[in-house]
Amino acid sequence: MRKSVSLIPLQCPICETSIAAGTREHAWKCSQCGQGIQLSAERTLKEIIITYQQAALDNVIGYPYWVIEVDVRLERETLQGNRNEEMNQFWQNPRKFFIPAFEMDLTDRLQRAVTLLKSPPLLISVESYDFRPVVMATQDLKAYVEFIVLQVEAERRDDLKHLAFDLQLSEAQLWVLPE
Repeated sequence: MRKSVSLIPLQCPICETSIAAGTREHAWKCSQCGQGIQLSAERTLKEIIITYQQAALDNVIGYPYWVIEVDVRLERETLQGNRNEEMNQFWQNPRKFFIPAFEMDLTDRLQRAVTLLKSPPLLISVESYDFRPVVMATQDLKAYVEFIVLQVEAERRDDLKHLAFDLQLSEAQLWVLPE
């Protein structure tokens, strides 16, 4: 059976300006009114807030990140060595995950996300500026978060035998950061 094709008119829900979009893009800023717009999992357009971190220079093209707060609850068992205290301290409070939403290699995306999880930037909102296309959909975020948690725990210097975890994810926010 053939899958039907549906077209979604890409117009700003506020001012009805046409949105110029690439085939893999999932979020935009209206060029007329500046409204943030996202293509939802239901294939509808929804208004979102896009927040911008201050750039050191003018005329910077920013890098979009989905920022999501995650409460991680882990159970881990090791063969030898025990880093459970270190693990408990790291995950005791919800953590902000910064998932690159722009085009980049998978390995680089995950490494950058781990680096920003361990050393998050200070988020201070400023006026908007242009940014690279958002090519990651929010429905993919949970899989990335799971992989990042696994990577962080695998890096601990003990012999991990078993790992189980539960994640509570907040709604994703789109932040644009300078590089």
